[in-house]
Amino acid sequence: MPWPARARLVVPVVDLLLMYPGPQIAVWNVRGLNSRARRCAIRSLICTTRASIVCLQETKMALICSSIVLDTLGSEFDGSTYLPSDD
Repeated sequence: MPWPARARLVVPVVDLLLMYPGPQIAVWNVRGLNSRARRCAIRSLICTTRASIVCLQETKMALICSSIVLDTLGSEFDGSTYLPSDD
């Protein structure tokens, strides 16, 4: 699935985040966490920004299993929590 044109805004935001010396917080309205490519992109962004707090919004998933968390965020975020989407 190709990235929309607005995805080009991610690079300047990442550059700005890396200049801030405090804890890194990543917030993203994912729109497609079921996509393996999207999960890889999220993990890459988290590794690049060294985010210690990650907030992902995904309105189409009512259940998040630990394998998706590990695949998307890595073992550093194994103790995660989530709120299911309302159907």
